[in-house]
Amino acid sequence: MTAPVTRILSAQIKELIALNRQRSAQGQNWKSSKSLKVLLITEKSRIPQSQIFPFFYFARQFKARWNVEFKEINADAFEAQLGNFPKNADRIFFQPWLVKGERRITQMLERLRHLNPDAKIAFFDINAPTDLRFAETLNTYIDWYVKRHVLLNRLDYARVTFGDTKLVEYYNRLCGNPEAKQTVFPVSQSLMDKMIIGPSFFTSREMLPYFDQSPTPLSTKKKINLNARIKTKGSKWFNSMRTHALKSCLDIPFDSMVITDASVSDRQYKRELRSSRACFSPFGYGEVCWRDFEAILYGALLIKPDMSHVETAPQFFDPFKTYIPVTWDFADVDDKVSYYLDNEDITATIVDNAYKTIHNYVHNGGILDQYARLFE
Repeated sequence: MTAPVTRILSAQIKELIALNRQRSAQGQNWKSSKSLKVLLITEKSRIPQSQIFPFFYFARQFKARWNVEFKEINADAFEAQLGNFPKNADRIFFQPWLVKGERRITQMLERLRHLNPDAKIAFFDINAPTDLRFAETLNTYIDWYVKRHVLLNRLDYARVTFGDTKLVEYYNRLCGNPEAKQTVFPVSQSLMDKMIIGPSFFTSREMLPYFDQSPTPLSTKKKINLNARIKTKGSKWFNSMRTHALKSCLDIPFDSMVITDASVSDRQYKRELRSSRACFSPFGYGEVCWRDFEAILYGALLIKPDMSHVETAPQFFDPFKTYIPVTWDFADVDDKVSYYLDNEDITATIVDNAYKTIHNYVHNGGILDQYARLFE
């Protein structure tokens, strides 16, 4: 059995073990009175679950370091008061979709506090953009605010934008769309003091085990020069931005490229990425996209609008070292793609740097260190 196959099988086994731990955490009773009891109130789909999966994947390490015991219940079931739930938690990690609205979310927080009066509460924000739209309302209820990506310049949170985010404002103006209404989500210093930047989408069950187990990308022979399979359907500004991004690739002087907004199966999409030399990943509804980490996982050079305004942890968007930044209007996409496809040695180094940044972080306990404040 070859080494790559062995690593893939090892990752699959680790994933199954973690999922079995997660299923076992659905019970009502704590196993030990001496453990640090952490109650997870979570959403079901893959984006929110990507925040939760590391707690079960690294459950043994969390237990060894802080004697942690995890229990998980569904946010909708909790809100509807369906069944009995674990009580007397020491920590509560609360992760609702923001579309539930401020009133419903604060009511759930009040109930959590009533049932667990001595617990410390961490709010896990699963919203894609870097804004903090409900943060100030929730501030009085929580001890920590966990978010995957935030604005590097915290003063930008006091800035008025035409639309919910800077992205909405910029691309409406670039594409000649009507101006959205003015919006601002001001954030106090007390909330900023509670901020914890959590890891990004690579902690999903689809990616984390592979980044952990394999020291090199899961790539195959590179037959596709550029992968730009980009969904355009969505809100007005999103459609305009993504359509403009696709059009910017049409003048790239290479063959064997995938430039389309057509959808394919997840299996085919990943097969394409594994055999792609480069991947163009414009913004989604937020700056960071699932595709960014899939490109890194499968050994494709990540080409993306400039991310210098965003802070992540680890800081995996290091220009010209882990990804290639392009201007937000995509004016230099063809030049950047052409240059790096013509310079394979430089591209290979950047691809390797990007993968190792995440592999080393995951494999060397970075997630535990990043979340240490929640357990100490």
